[in-house]
Amino acid sequence: MTGSFGLIRRGRYVLGFGAIELILGLARLRLQAPASAPGGDPGGQLHGTLAQVAVALPADADVESRYDAAATWSGCPGKAGTAGWEDPLVAIRFRTATDARTVAAHADAALTSLGWAPVPDEKDMVWSRAAANSSGPATARLSSNGGAAAPAGLRAGGSWTLTASAAVPGPHRSAAC
Repeated sequence: MTGSFGLIRRGRYVLGFGAIELILGLARLRLQAPASAPGGDPGGQLHGTLAQVAVALPADADVESRYDAAATWSGCPGKAGTAGWEDPLVAIRFRTATDARTVAAHADAALTSLGWAPVPDEKDMVWSRAAANSSGPATARLSSNGGAAAPAGLRAGGSWTLTASAAVPGPHRSAAC
């Protein structure tokens, strides 16, 4: 009896590993561009440039969320002509007790030291820079989540979002599924 139980248990493990391999294989098919598709971010160099914006966070930043997405190839199953690249993106939402002017000054100094240049914007602090493997300049944006109408206490620190993105060369995904 013990022998057959061991075979059943071993069979479940083999079946479980097979299912995991199938899932991983399907995920690779979805995330890998066809060999004939130009563009993307080979080696993740562009995504690495975008990830460096984290140096702009103030020392007391409490990171609430971080979204790091490399360039991915995707399309809508069953919908022809929708496949293409989705651009890399880094988005960091954080809280700080540091006043807004100091947050902005620190971000400007940190990003400028990495080669980012300020870009005029009416609402947010924005920087851009040339980036290898990009079809245009990379952009970094620091936004207060409190907005202009926020209470004074929120403006004197509060919640912020720092994003960085850049367009990869090659065809882009043309539609939302």
